[in-house]
Amino acid sequence: MQNDNVSISGIKGMLHNFKRTFEGDPLSLQEIRNGLKEDQQTNSDFIDLLEKHHDYLEESASVLTDNEASFADKQAHLGRFIHLLNMHGKAEEETLYVSLRLASEKEARLEGLAGQDEHDVAFLLAKQLKAMNFEISWSEEIDAKAKVLANLVLNHIKEEETEMFTIAENAIEPLKMRVISGFYLEKCKAYLDQELMAL
Repeated sequence: MQNDNVSISGIKGMLHNFKRTFEGDPLSLQEIRNGLKEDQQTNSDFIDLLEKHHDYLEESASVLTDNEASFADKQAHLGRFIHLLNMHGKAEEETLYVSLRLASEKEARLEGLAGQDEHDVAFLLAKQLKAMNFEISWSEEIDAKAKVLANLVLNHIKEEETEMFTIAENAIEPLKMRVISGFYLEKCKAYLDQELMAL
């Protein structure tokens, strides 16, 4: 019976590695930083930018929530995830959430407040994980907390993309959205530069 479990576990591990090889490695922080410059030059749509950055977070979250992923992969992805969370989350708060909280519609203001609260919880979990020195060693406690953080962010992303972004597009004038997009990219660059300097 034990040999069967080892065989099944081995097969699952091979499938996981094949999946990662097939999908390719996610972009590095430096590649994402370079992409921010390109986005500025092309004057990208604000909501498209947010969703693009959500994709980066989802790449690492998928590893953090994968029971078959190795501790080494999770360790690497948690570092990337927290750096991207800091970049995207803080920039989003200072642009989209501020605009929503200042909107005339109550629904928009509530979305901005709720989004901020969810970010606060995510940043608290990230801070706790850093204090646990996950970069040096990995434990089941770190693994569990990282999975909670990843699931929290995944749920938050889903809510933003299915509800908040539509509310934002209705509550914020198109011209203001373009201006906010530029501010968002500037803040992303500044925050990501801070994260890269800390490496």
